[in-house]
Amino acid sequence: MRSVFDPDNLWYSEETRVYMSRGTIAFRVFMLILAFGFSIYLLCVKQYLSAIIVFAMSCYFIKEVRVLIAEWEIVQMRINSRGIQIKNEPITPWNKIENERIVTVELNKNYDRSYEYHFAFYDVNKHTTMQFNAHELSLSAKELLTCAKIHRGRFNKNNNPS
Repeated sequence: MRSVFDPDNLWYSEETRVYMSRGTIAFRVFMLILAFGFSIYLLCVKQYLSAIIVFAMSCYFIKEVRVLIAEWEIVQMRINSRGIQIKNEPITPWNKIENERIVTVELNKNYDRSYEYHFAFYDVNKHTTMQFNAHELSLSAKELLTCAKIHRGRFNKNNNPS
């Protein structure tokens, strides 16, 4: 019987590239523009101290937004049949990666609970669990896990031809 995650699946390319989520960047830019607009409104209604505080906070967050815009086209993660590479770090081969999974993080424990889903794996070289918030990436945690399983299957097929 064939496995559910077929390493010969042609729908998946040789390498999966993961970028920063454009929605996350667009939302932060929108919030920055909104804050600048609010500071101008406060100036118009002669709330000078409040306008200066909101404007100063907006200027502070320009740096964060500029970094996000600069990272818009930078590959955050590469998953291929050799392993997983995180941004500017060297590639971690599949024989040094264990326990790829989706981690559910509960954000608030009040009446209306909300959750985030993170893609995680254990890096044997660093003896740490690497965890990535899928909300900030261009692929969901389930898509990342599927890609990891397919590329790991390709790795196993190439290294264990029996």
